[in-house]
Amino acid sequence: MANQRDIDRWKKDKDRWNEWAEDRLKAKEKLEKEGKWAVDLIGNATNAETKRWIASATVDFSKHIFTEDVDFSGFVFPHTADFSDVKFEKNAGFGGATFEGGAWFAQCTFNGRAFYNSAKFNADASFNSARSGGPFSLADVKFRRVPDFIQMSFRAPIRLDDLEVIQAKAFLSAGNKENAARYRALKKMAIEAHNHVRELEFFASEARERRGNDGPAWSAAWVFSWSSPEIGRAHV
Repeated sequence: MANQRDIDRWKKDKDRWNEWAEDRLKAKEKLEKEGKWAVDLIGNATNAETKRWIASATVDFSKHIFTEDVDFSGFVFPHTADFSDVKFEKNAGFGGATFEGGAWFAQCTFNGRAFYNSAKFNADASFNSARSGGPFSLADVKFRRVPDFIQMSFRAPIRLDDLEVIQAKAFLSAGNKENAARYRALKKMAIEAHNHVRELEFFASEARERRGNDGPAWSAAWVFSWSSPEIGRAHV
């Protein structure tokens, strides 16, 4: 459930929020310099200092219902931001927001306009099974890891202008089935938006991530993945 402390902090103003976020990021930098930052391969804390920092920097709005217009534009989220199962009854703005940790919007409902223009996602991001009932924009958004839009539904095609999504490495010998599914969902979004360049880009990454999953090395499927379209990082 949503943390009332986070709701109260958001209601104050962006500057107060970002002062808190900057303080948390500086505290993390200090831990790193002192050699006290310790996490395992999946990001879980392995010492008391790191565990306390994570608890202090995590934001939880899960299952909250925003009945008014919501504006998180320009907000910095220093660690995990949990918006899973949230209902945005009106408009939701995240333009220019920065997500330093995981951004969870799984099973969210956006009933109004939802704009992420120029937002930055520097870690995992999930919109799995979310629903959008109004215009939805990812214009100029940057994803440093392939996001999860699997089974997200849209009332209308979304804006993908200048969207940047990290692409699968061209020389993968064996890919990741989960990443392939994520690129496939992105490809579907691009098809619905009639963004053919982005469609081919996501198709190429999907094919690379399927290497070794559709057939062994040198099988027909494996060879085909090496001849998939190369689009690079074209922006349209």
